[in-house]
Amino acid sequence: MANTTSAKRTIPKQERKRVINLRARRSLKTSLTDFVSDPKVESIAKTTKAIDIAAKKGIIHKNKANRLKSQVHKRVS
Repeated sequence: MANTTSAKRTIPKQERKRVINLRARRSLKTSLTDFVSDPKVESIAKTTKAIDIAAKKGIIHKNKANRLKSQVHKRVS
């Protein structure tokens, strides 16, 4: 529970951001599972783009994004 008035005012904002982050994380995970189930060269760009967007928005760390992209490229080659 929030103790200060500013913390109480921040609660709705945090909830909105939480929902946005959950949606972004879910879309990234869906993209990755779709790629893993059927790895094609054509779907590398879509998966890499989803990873880059998540890293840019701060959903995942940039090092994790680089690691995921490396794993995606290894699966195809």
